[in-house]
Amino acid sequence: MQGGAEEAQHREVESTETFFEGDVRQLEKKSREGDQAGFYRHLNMIDVEGKRSFTSQNIKDEDGKVLRDPTFIRQRWARWFHKLLNTKSPTIDLHAADKVKRWPTCVPLDDIPSLLEVEEAVREMANRKAVGPDDLPAELIKLFLDGDQGLLREFHAIVVDV
Repeated sequence: MQGGAEEAQHREVESTETFFEGDVRQLEKKSREGDQAGFYRHLNMIDVEGKRSFTSQNIKDEDGKVLRDPTFIRQRWARWFHKLLNTKSPTIDLHAADKVKRWPTCVPLDDIPSLLEVEEAVREMANRKAVGPDDLPAELIKLFLDGDQGLLREFHAIVVDV
């Protein structure tokens, strides 16, 4: 007895799907043709309003059929989550990280910058930008340090102190 009711409900859902698929094709045709008036006239004719629906969204079942009935949608989600959560987990090799070759760090981070490194950093500073809270433009620092080794050494000493 119960199987007949489910079958009838399933047939009703399929006929509704066919009905809506025809309407969707008609709406797509109107949209492609640029017939906005016809598009909205057809949309109103099938009693679809522009209001957002808070019901379940339609989904496809395993065979690709669109499910619109909330009961069938819930059953499909239940099957999907059952399949997702009840699969065998892959085995993980806990010692895989030990097999990865370790590379030494190239430059220790605590080294004091050399005079050459400070000079290169000053040369690479962007023009027309403030270098920090002192608001000294890079052009000014470059102008004073350009070619004057004495000033460059003083600037290097300040950088090393910081």
